[in-house]
Amino acid sequence: MYEISFTLKGEDTTSIRKVFSARGVDFSGEAELRKIRLAYPIKKNEYGFFGSFEFEAAAEDLDKIFSDLKLEADVLRYMVTRVEENKTEKRESKKMPESVGEPAKKAEDSKRYSEPALTNEELEKKIEEILK
Repeated sequence: MYEISFTLKGEDTTSIRKVFSARGVDFSGEAELRKIRLAYPIKKNEYGFFGSFEFEAAAEDLDKIFSDLKLEADVLRYMVTRVEENKTEKRESKKMPESVGEPAKKAEDSKRYSEPALTNEELEKKIEEILK
């Protein structure tokens, strides 16, 4: 399962749909297009329309899809990512810290800081021993 996020010149998504349908790929999920201001001009455009689709495709087909998307004039930018199936289960399995202000302590941290702090005199003695 993959997700493509894209920025288009116009509100029409037929250019992207045409590329995917030519390769026999169907969309399973679709996010609504929204108009965004671009951080910098892309092909002399200050604004673009951002959207995303979820789809399933073979890894071999992705390279062909990328080359076809580069040829589409309406597509300003795109990015394809692999979607994990069980995102919600992974989020729920993470433990929350006991209190909001304190981060959860690890066993390593308690071992690391269990030594008492040295006084200045003891520290100077250790430095002299090392330098000898």
